[in-house]
Amino acid sequence: KEKNEDIKLLIVGDGPCKNELKQRAHDLGIEDAVYFVGAQSDVRAYLSAMDVFLFPSLSEGFGLSLIEAQVNGLPCLVSEHISSEAVISSAVKSIPLVDISLWRDMALKMERPLENPLSYQYDLGLQGQELLKRLKFFLSQAPY
Repeated sequence: KEKNEDIKLLIVGDGPCKNELKQRAHDLGIEDAVYFVGAQSDVRAYLSAMDVFLFPSLSEGFGLSLIEAQVNGLPCLVSEHISSEAVISSAVKSIPLVDISLWRDMALKMERPLENPLSYQYDLGLQGQELLKRLKFFLSQAPY
């Protein structure tokens, strides 16, 4: 909000840090600009409302939500912990988690392209089998 007063943060999903994040937004005085919508079975409408997709994960499996964001045409800023298997577009930038100002500055510079080239290549319904193959391969490589 220091760099852009109109900025909004949309957090989709639930997790153990939700209450902590709500408290942090309150403490920073930005709760009016942060929207917690909880777990959603169909995130397409939320992705369509976004300008940038942030994925600051400490550890991640396959990253299906990242694939959904890319198919939706969103530029994506992700942590270095994200598997390369989940990167299907050149609109994904990977950066370290340690520098919050870098995340802010890069996110503010990213723009959704006017046209989404992946919309012609991917339909999650039609590409489901290919995604499952990639997921099975990824899981077969896991150390557990």
